[in-house]
Amino acid sequence: MFKVSEIDVIPKVIQYGTPPTYPSDLRTHGIEGEAIIHFVVDEKGLVRNAQAVKATHDVFGAVAVEAVGKWVFEAGKKGNVPVNVQMVVPIVFSLQGKDGDANKWF
Repeated sequence: MFKVSEIDVIPKVIQYGTPPTYPSDLRTHGIEGEAIIHFVVDEKGLVRNAQAVKATHDVFGAVAVEAVGKWVFEAGKKGNVPVNVQMVVPIVFSLQGKDGDANKWF
């Protein structure tokens, strides 16, 4: 398994799937926050072992892990060989998301 800094081609998202669901209780109370998700992109471009390493609220972490787990990547490469790569991504939950969306993510 490699860190992003150790590979030649960084994994690239080719399919996001469904955005994280903004937890209704937190939305109702106007609570915004963030979850930092650690995961592995395997040699096939699939997400493995997604986990919230930090979250302003546990439920933000849970829904972010669920969403990131559905992402599909173009695999990272070392040389010309697809490899497993450790990744970290922040998921921001904002009530002022772009285009009226409830959260900001990428």
